[in-house]
Amino acid sequence: MSAQDNIEYQEPWNEDELTQIPFSFEPLCVTGFMNREILFSAKWRSEALIAPAPAGPWHIIHPGTDQQELLTTDHWKIVYPGIQHLDITDWHNLAGTYNRKNVRWSCSQNHFIYDNNRPVIFPTEEEAKTAEVSQLLESSRQILERTTATTTSMLPQTSPETPKQELTRKFSKIAATASTSKGKQPVASQLPTPPVFKAAKPISTTTNTKVLGTASEAFDETASKAEGFLDALRNYYYLNESLYPDDCRRVASALTHFKVGTPAGEWARDCQDMAQIQTPIDYGS
Repeated sequence: MSAQDNIEYQEPWNEDELTQIPFSFEPLCVTGFMNREILFSAKWRSEALIAPAPAGPWHIIHPGTDQQELLTTDHWKIVYPGIQHLDITDWHNLAGTYNRKNVRWSCSQNHFIYDNNRPVIFPTEEEAKTAEVSQLLESSRQILERTTATTTSMLPQTSPETPKQELTRKFSKIAATASTSKGKQPVASQLPTPPVFKAAKPISTTTNTKVLGTASEAFDETASKAEGFLDALRNYYYLNESLYPDDCRRVASALTHFKVGTPAGEWARDCQDMAQIQTPIDYGS
């Protein structure tokens, strides 16, 4: 028995269903099957679509084949540029928020606009990648501060500036350098670069523990590599969780993956310097 033979009924979309249909979709019909399955069909641009409910998920039907393709943001952004930056809260009217401000699609302006009808200016791809790098550095700084807070509070205050305050001051200077050096070669440090502190060898509770996977390449602050670098780093430490049992070891090891000679590397070096101040390493006599 074919799928056509299983059809119990076909009817138009009702009023309630029409209030849920995504923006610019043309409703076709609602098909009910004998097994109680219901499919909503619609047309978007030149594509035929089906979904189990008015809100989706919607799939593109490829004529002449049994293949269906999930409709994603990649399809939407071709028609509505910038939608990938939004948090869509109303697909029927194609409205949502951007940087905590309400936005919606304007057919007359062919652009996303704010409530005051001004167009939304989205970041370029390069600017978005640079923002990801900044977020990565900020997240690393916050993790380091959390994991060293207890140790810092136990240190004798021999100077007005604590190690934690010194790190914050140095990081701010590095972040400023990174933000103003876009498209330029990194400026060499005025002081000789001290040896990079290597993370202490992990202490294993078993004798047969092996390192799984490959550590990430040293991050050179190239914006387009930020996402891949972060994914590789997460995967590496997930696979080797037994070798790095606490945040201190994971952070110390992660800092060795930033390339020396870049603002990111300078920041990592300062973090390592602070770790040495707090917990000096015994290299032996």
